[in-house]
Amino acid sequence: MNVTHEKLYAIFLFTITTYIFLPYNFQQWNSVLFNFGTISIGLIGFGTTASISFLIRLSHNNPVRFTLIDLTLGIYFILQKGYYLVLNEFSFEYLFFAENVLLCFIYLSYRGLNQKYFSSFLYIIPICAFIQIAYGIVHQTHLLAPGFQVSKITGSFINQGPFACFIAIAITSVLGSLNYTNSQSSINSKVFKVIIASTLIFFWIILLNTFSRAAVLAASLPTAYFLFILFGIKKKFKRVKRFYRIFILGLIIILGTSALLSMYYSKKPSADGRLLIWEVTMKMIQEKPILGHGVNHFEKEYMNQQASFLKTNQNKNYYMLAGENNYAFNELLRVLQEQGIIGLLLFLLIFLLIILSKSQHQGSKSINETLISKGIIITVFTFGLFSYPWEVIEIKSIAIACVAIIASYSKTHIDSSSKFHTFLSAIPVIVLFAFSILRTVDNYPSFVKWNNNLASIKPPVTQNDIKKLNNIYPELENNSYFLAFYGQILSEAKMFSEALIYLSRSNLIDPAYYKEVALGKIYQNMGQKSSAEEHWMKASEMIPSKFEAPYLILQMYYLNHNYEMVEKLASELLQKEIKVYSVEVYEMIEDIKDMRLDAKNQKNQQYLDYPK
Repeated sequence: MNVTHEKLYAIFLFTITTYIFLPYNFQQWNSVLFNFGTISIGLIGFGTTASISFLIRLSHNNPVRFTLIDLTLGIYFILQKGYYLVLNEFSFEYLFFAENVLLCFIYLSYRGLNQKYFSSFLYIIPICAFIQIAYGIVHQTHLLAPGFQVSKITGSFINQGPFACFIAIAITSVLGSLNYTNSQSSINSKVFKVIIASTLIFFWIILLNTFSRAAVLAASLPTAYFLFILFGIKKKFKRVKRFYRIFILGLIIILGTSALLSMYYSKKPSADGRLLIWEVTMKMIQEKPILGHGVNHFEKEYMNQQASFLKTNQNKNYYMLAGENNYAFNELLRVLQEQGIIGLLLFLLIFLLIILSKSQHQGSKSINETLISKGIIITVFTFGLFSYPWEVIEIKSIAIACVAIIASYSKTHIDSSSKFHTFLSAIPVIVLFAFSILRTVDNYPSFVKWNNNLASIKPPVTQNDIKKLNNIYPELENNSYFLAFYGQILSEAKMFSEALIYLSRSNLIDPAYYKEVALGKIYQNMGQKSSAEEHWMKASEMIPSKFEAPYLILQMYYLNHNYEMVEKLASELLQKEIKVYSVEVYEMIEDIKDMRLDAKNQKNQQYLDYPK
C-alpha cells in the first residue's frame, strides 16, 4: 500500500469502528433489534475493508504473514462454526451468522492495517466512552435531573454491566497511554499526561457508580499493572528488605481478600444468583463433558435445566434466586458447556498465545501498543469470569481488534512471498464477503418490516397485521424473538392452532418462562386443560418465585369447581414469600384470597347439602 492508500484505508476502517461503538444508528430500532443495525452495517463495512486489504496485497505482491495466533484462531473458528451447523441441522439464523462473520472481518481488517495506525484505534475507545457517557447523561439521566443518578447511565448497552465493561476497557487504554507518555519529557507530553490523568479519574467515578463488581475488578488488574510499571515499583520493591517485602505482600493479600468479600456481600443476592447459575451449568457440563451441547446451545438448554435442578433440589433459597436467564455469567463455563473440554482447551490455548506473545519490534511504541492490547484482553477475560462480554458486540469487536494488533506484532510468523498463496488466502474472504452481502440484502427488508410491525401492531389484531408477519416469516423462521412475537399475535387473533406452532418452535430454540405461560393459555383456549397445566407447572419450576403460572393453575381449578385443590394451592401461594412487590402481584394475592374463601364456602355448602 502506498501512503495515500494506507491513510484512506485507515480512515474508512476507523469510521466503521467508531460507528460500532457509538450509541447511534442510521435507523431507529426496537430494543429487541438494536444490534441488527450495528451488525449489518458493520458486516458490510468491515467486509469491504478486509477484501480491499487482500486485493491491495495482490496488486502490490505483498506477502501474507501468518502467525501462530492466526492459525489457531482460524482452526477454532472453523471447528466452532462447523460444529454449530452440524448440531443445528444446517439451519440458518442470520444474526448469528452475521455477527460471527463480522468478527472475522474485523480481525482481518486490523491485520491488514499498517502498524503505525494502531495507536489511533486505542484512542478511539476512550473517545467513544465519553460519547456513551454523554448519551447516557442526556437521554437516561435527563441532564442529571433530580431522581436520576449517574448510576442510571448505560449508554447504548442493555444494562450497567456491559456499559461498565466498556468503561473498564477505556480505563485500560488510557492507562497505557499514560505509561507511554511517562517516557516523554516535553511540555506537550506533560500537558497530555494531565489530560489523561483527569480522564482516568472521570472514568473511574463513572465506573464505580455503575456498581458493577465484575467491571471494577476487571479494571483494577490492568490499573495495578500499569501503575506498577509507571512508578517503577518493581525496582523499588527489590531494594526493600525481605521482611518488609513479605509484610507488604501479606498486606496486599489481606486487602485484596477483604475487597473481594466486600464485593460479594455488597450485592449478596446477585452473587448467590450467579452461584446458582454456575451450579446448573455444571450439571449440564456433566452430561456432555467432551464435546459439549453445541455452539449457541446454552440458551436452548439453560431454563429447562434450571427447572429440572430446582425440581430435584427443593431449597427455598434457590427459589428466591432463580430468574429468567440466558447467560452463563462465566465465559469459560459457557465454552465448556457448549464446546466441551476440547473447545475449552483450544480457547485457553489461544488466550495463552495472546498473553505470552512477544513483539518482533523493540521500540517503546510497539511494546506499549502490545501491552495495552493485552491489558484490554485481560480486562475482558476477567469481566467474563463473572459476566457475559462475549454476548456484547461492542466488547467483542474491541477484543478481536486487540488480538489482531497483538498478532501483527508477534515474533512467531510464517511469510509467504508467493502471489499464488496470497490469491488463495483472498478467495475465501472475498467469497464470504459476497455471500454476506447477498444474505444482508435478503434479510435487511424483513428486519426493517419486523421493526416497523413491533411499533405499529397493537390490539385489536387485524388480518392485515397477520399477513405482514406471514410475509417476512421465511427470512425469520429461525429467530426465536420473531417466532414468539408472531405466535402471541396469532393468539390474540384467536388463531390458537397456528399460534401454537410458532410459539412452540420459539420455545424450543430459546425456552422462557413467559413462553411456557403463553403456551398454557393457548392450550386452555383450545380446551386442552391437562396440557395447559403441564406448561404452567413447567413455568413454575423454571422460576418458583413468580406468581402468574401457579395463579393460572389455581384459576383453572376454580373454574372447574375443584375446590379441594383450590383450597390447597391457595394456601400454599398465600404462604409464599414475595420476591418483587407489584400491583399485579397484589391483585393476584387478593384474588387468591377470594377464591380460597369461596372454595371453603362451597365445600361447606356441599357438606350441608350432602344427604344425612
